[in-house]
Amino acid sequence: MLSSLVSHGHKPILLFLHFLHFQVYLLTETSVDGRIKKLREWYEKGGIIFMGYEMFRNLAISKHTKRAKDKRDFHKFLLDPGADMVVCDEGHILRNSKSVLSEVVNQVRTGFRVVLTGTPLQNNLLECKLLVCSIS
Repeated sequence: MLSSLVSHGHKPILLFLHFLHFQVYLLTETSVDGRIKKLREWYEKGGIIFMGYEMFRNLAISKHTKRAKDKRDFHKFLLDPGADMVVCDEGHILRNSKSVLSEVVNQVRTGFRVVLTGTPLQNNLLECKLLVCSIS
């Protein structure tokens, strides 16, 4: 779900996904209408969508939109029913259960969650529990 994948030299991942005939979407639009259009296309056609945590959080809570229809669309496309699988890179960001981001990620109705992190949990059982709860 991270557009930062592209800027961090992960273009081979995108090429590999295209090779496997997955439709790949990068949510980089700046207008609300452009974002809804891209999300609707992804939602209806399927595939893989990449976006950053900040954008996901803001769209899921409809931070920058006032139209009720837009709010319903963002909720439908991102949270309920949600993606078939959610992959969270830099998953240690989710370890604060009180953050809006963690709460929103936990609202996604999905059958599969994967949390990736290269950051050690430093023998902190609470952090480990929070990450396990994020994927359960």
